[in-house]
Amino acid sequence: MRECFLAFLTLLLVRSLSYSQWEIQNSGVNVTLRDICFVDSLHGWAVGNRGTIIATNDGGRSWAREFDAVDTVEFLRVKFLDQQTGFVGGNRITQLLGREGRQAIVLRTRDGGMRWEECALTYGAEFFFTDMDFVNTDRGLVAINNSGAGSSSVRKGILLRTENGGQDWKVVMENKLLLVGALALRDYDHAYSFWAPFFDNFDNTDVYYTQNAGLEWARIGTIREDLVQRAKCVSDAIVWAAWFKASRTVDGGQTWVSWNWFSPVLVGEKRFIPRDIHALGPENIWLVGTASTSLSDLEGVLIRTSNSGETWQKELQIPGASFQSVDVVSRDGTWIAGSNGLIFHSKGILTSVNENESRRATPFKVEQNYPNPLTLFSATRQTTIRFSLTRQRHVTITIYDVLGRVVKTLLSAVTIPGMHIVTWDGTSAAGGIRVSAGVYFYELRSEAFTVRNKVLVIYCLGKLLHLCVVHVLAEV
Repeated sequence: MRECFLAFLTLLLVRSLSYSQWEIQNSGVNVTLRDICFVDSLHGWAVGNRGTIIATNDGGRSWAREFDAVDTVEFLRVKFLDQQTGFVGGNRITQLLGREGRQAIVLRTRDGGMRWEECALTYGAEFFFTDMDFVNTDRGLVAINNSGAGSSSVRKGILLRTENGGQDWKVVMENKLLLVGALALRDYDHAYSFWAPFFDNFDNTDVYYTQNAGLEWARIGTIREDLVQRAKCVSDAIVWAAWFKASRTVDGGQTWVSWNWFSPVLVGEKRFIPRDIHALGPENIWLVGTASTSLSDLEGVLIRTSNSGETWQKELQIPGASFQSVDVVSRDGTWIAGSNGLIFHSKGILTSVNENESRRATPFKVEQNYPNPLTLFSATRQTTIRFSLTRQRHVTITIYDVLGRVVKTLLSAVTIPGMHIVTWDGTSAAGGIRVSAGVYFYELRSEAFTVRNKVLVIYCLGKLLHLCVVHVLAEV
């Protein structure tokens, strides 16, 4: 009864406030939603306490429950790779020797959430879930811990890896001194994990890195006085991490810069504790969490930077609520999930960014290749790719076939600002052999954005090779 009253009071307060670019969506639940994930502007999922999994296929205008409510289950993370395949991680609340405990569980769906099946983890009731991340429908990492609180427990943090969508798990790292918090996967081979004693809020977090799919981990840096439980890979070298404060590295985890709104506290200013982080490139970062002066004076807060943390601005502030998760789907919108089933949506994610900042968010510009089509056996035996940079960056340009195999790397170097030209003559890296007819892709990648162009290679009239390039820009 008390929770229903709090939910009603929160909704009443929210609806009495005016936020022109934000709308509250009816989730249909009144539990705390811990995580939210959208794969496009229409399809999204949110998870939370009491075994809550809800989904939308119309951009959040309506939400439907996908999992029967279970009081003894708390879901903490949701990760969908596409509209069909997704994973949910959390804990089953147990009673062991007269005390409450938590046992890690991971669920998987292959039909968009119509059916969920449990992925069997190979550890007992005293190992609890903390984080997970997947790079595709088969390969991912899950972090679980045993705090050593039980009489027969052994304190231990463990990383588990799956290569078949959670059917089997392999231990890739154990630590008896530290527990694992956040995970951040850049791709299948490269990932970060964050480890701390978890005895005190101001413990340091050690950062570990793997470049061979978790077979070996190396300690590469330390984040001081924070227990990192959320992290995002922005590029090869840029990673953001958060829990009591926010931290960023631009050198692959060796050194970190932090922002702290928890301490010290200015007179009359509430302490802000971030609970989730989202990044679109290295400069546009969203943080959501809770601001408070006491446990009875809470506000859900969204803050944002469009210049890599040089300045931050508050974009949303809701009294009597807490924000737990944020997801930004390109330029289609921002979703926030939090206490009492709150879900907020905003379509204008760049409304607060001025024109200069918006330009800075795109690190390079790519022109249409020329000539198009190209006849290899004519006087012009190559296609030209032009791109311009606004600042010095490491740029890689690679040709791929339709199976994702590398055909040829055209450029991999630190490149100065200005206009640049690279060419491709239709040959592979293997002895300069001309490629077969078919569809290919060239990809331009920097620290923040990727541009992919589809290349159609056609042999016609015997020895004529034409290349037609259709420009498709995808920001990642």
